[in-house]
Amino acid sequence: MNPFDHGLFRKQICRLRALALWIAVGGAVGCAVEPIPVNNENLKASRYLRYTVRGTQSGFYTQAFRSNYLVYPAVFKPGSKVDFTLYSNIRVDMSINGLPCRMFFRDSQFPIDNDGIKVFLDKHFALSAKELKLESLDQGVRNQIDQGVAAIGMTKEQVLLALGFPSHIDNTPRRTS
Repeated sequence: MNPFDHGLFRKQICRLRALALWIAVGGAVGCAVEPIPVNNENLKASRYLRYTVRGTQSGFYTQAFRSNYLVYPAVFKPGSKVDFTLYSNIRVDMSINGLPCRMFFRDSQFPIDNDGIKVFLDKHFALSAKELKLESLDQGVRNQIDQGVAAIGMTKEQVLLALGFPSHIDNTPRRTS
């Protein structure tokens, strides 16, 4: 029997198309799954931003970025109060000064082990606003920091308040001519 004569070929093609569609829809639905929250004692206390956070509105929340993502406007100043509502390896949901905000990691995932979470929190968030010593800053410098602007003459600490830590460091060796 020739499969072309009995429509078997067409049925096989239809089955393959249906399978491909099922895989595509299944993959899309899988991407929409909510992250699995991590429960950690360090996430229960309020914290305070160590640097200006830039962001963009995305539905009902602000999508947050370090200030070195200069394409986005500065939306939260250093010392802003942060409460964590969800922490996972792919996303951190928080309330900054009472406004919903989500942070996504650029090239990897958020740490989910106890030590990794503590290191992440200590690097990006202070335990108290006083720890940042913002009140001791000159008002002009403070205004630049609040706008996420680093300027000549600022100390390393002031630049970190304005921009945060680099999003990534490229250690690729460069050839010099």
